[in-house]
Amino acid sequence: MSFGAAGITYLSHFQNLSSIFIILPNDGVNKGVIKYLSRQSLVNQEKTNIFYSGLFLSILLFLGTAAFFFLFKGFFPNPFPGTENSWIFLSVFLFGFQVLNYYFLSVILAMKNLPGYVLIHLLGNFLSLVLVLYFSFYSDYQTTLIGWATGPAITSLVSIGFLYRYGFISEIHGRISKGLKSIKNLGDYILVALSILIFSKITDFGIREFAILEYNPEETGYWQAVVRVSDFYIMAFLAFLNMVYYPRASELSDDKAKLNPFARKFFFRIILILLVGLLTVYLFREQVLVLFFNQEFIRAESFFPFQLLGDFLKMHAWVLSFLLLAQARTKLFIISQGVFAGIYLVSAYYFTSQEGISGLPMAHFCRYLLYWFFLVVVYKELFLNKD
Repeated sequence: MSFGAAGITYLSHFQNLSSIFIILPNDGVNKGVIKYLSRQSLVNQEKTNIFYSGLFLSILLFLGTAAFFFLFKGFFPNPFPGTENSWIFLSVFLFGFQVLNYYFLSVILAMKNLPGYVLIHLLGNFLSLVLVLYFSFYSDYQTTLIGWATGPAITSLVSIGFLYRYGFISEIHGRISKGLKSIKNLGDYILVALSILIFSKITDFGIREFAILEYNPEETGYWQAVVRVSDFYIMAFLAFLNMVYYPRASELSDDKAKLNPFARKFFFRIILILLVGLLTVYLFREQVLVLFFNQEFIRAESFFPFQLLGDFLKMHAWVLSFLLLAQARTKLFIISQGVFAGIYLVSAYYFTSQEGISGLPMAHFCRYLLYWFFLVVVYKELFLNKD
């Protein structure tokens, strides 16, 4: 990594900044759109109405978030040294295209077109990788961060072309007004996304700010390097759940006789895959750090044990938390997000006071250990009743 440990910290901050704009449309509108578009009983007109209502909501939520951000930007210190307003405006502009891209991808996924979804998703990641590598060698870190945001923004044009070809984007006149009738079905999912934004992304941002102030950007960067490695396989696993598990769970959400066996089999079968994958990362942790960053980052390997244990519990718990969303049990999902974010903050304070910055992965493990047990208790009938 050309910008060292501090560069990893700024990348993490930038990704958190983008999530502030993206998470409400992505985890709110998009989850709801997948749920409702996955229903086989829908006629074409109903699908079109849901499509345009979701598109309208995504744009509205992004514009509302952008307005809020710029109105109150002056109240918060700028975490990106050397940047100006023009850089912030360009970043937010690209985040808007990312919002559109993720929305269109969710529609493609609801259409059960996995090849199209995977190809467009991989194209965006590939473009981001190429641009980041290029700018990290030939430009400053601010331009490199813009390069990271540009990949998914460019592929939004590919997504639009894909949907146009399959007839989803037709004449807009009269569509949005009809689509507004479907918005009430998506409202709960927007609250879900808001809870994720507050209790996950903003909480992570706050913990990272605490670490920077308490231990400096370099030390924080070593911890964040392990978190970056974690993000790579977590994103892959999340994409897998979004592609394979969540659409099917949403489709079966009204039929417990079929949903329970499906979810139970998935819950137990995924254990071996997670264990093998994470054990491999642990055994080759030094090589992974050198591959992703450089020799300097080997000193970060001590963060791996509790980070990997927490990641296992986090990913395994997602199998059940996605059921909450598929069944529209949004109140329970939101409350649990708040409670376990609080547990994370208290754990982080306690463990860092005892172990220094090494206590942050311990807090991560503690949070998801309790979250995993909570969800197993919520879905105990899944394991007690053999349908």
